[in-house]
Amino acid sequence: MFTSLLFIMIVECIIFFATLQDPLASDIQKVQECSNHIPSKIIEYAKPIHDNFNEENIERAVKVSWCESRGKTTAFNTENNDSGLFQVIPNTWNWVAEEYNLPKFDSLILTYNNIPVEQLSLTTRMFLITKRPDLYKLQKVQFIPYYNILVSKILVEDIHSKTNYWSPWNASADCWNSHNWYLKWKLEE
Repeated sequence: MFTSLLFIMIVECIIFFATLQDPLASDIQKVQECSNHIPSKIIEYAKPIHDNFNEENIERAVKVSWCESRGKTTAFNTENNDSGLFQVIPNTWNWVAEEYNLPKFDSLILTYNNIPVEQLSLTTRMFLITKRPDLYKLQKVQFIPYYNILVSKILVEDIHSKTNYWSPWNASADCWNSHNWYLKWKLEE
């Protein structure tokens, strides 16, 4: 019962944060409630998680990204070069990139405040470059949440013949597949 309720709350909260635009006073209680169900470092990525993953995979995506990187986009494992939110390894990344015409691992991408510039409209780009050019920078593709989440979504839902394919993250399954995930996250936060 607790697990299915938590599943529902995580999905509802990701949808809430992904679609929240101009918060109203009535949203304050929902923000507080959702902050008890989603790690704070993952809330920032609610929109790309919501926009990429099918609803039945959202809860697992939240858990896997927290277990793999604790929500840090710059997470890096020197042992096998796992990188970003979902800790994708270079060979897997490049395999997906080749199949889906995405930038290869270690490609430099121009971003504005962690968002690939190509995802912004030309009007927005021009406005931002005059107001805050300091927020533009080149980043390795695997550390950009948009791409890291997209590659992970493709692995889970598109490449394999079935959805909900979380095998690439089996090494951390004892964290994300456990009913103790919630307690572990709460103790660390």
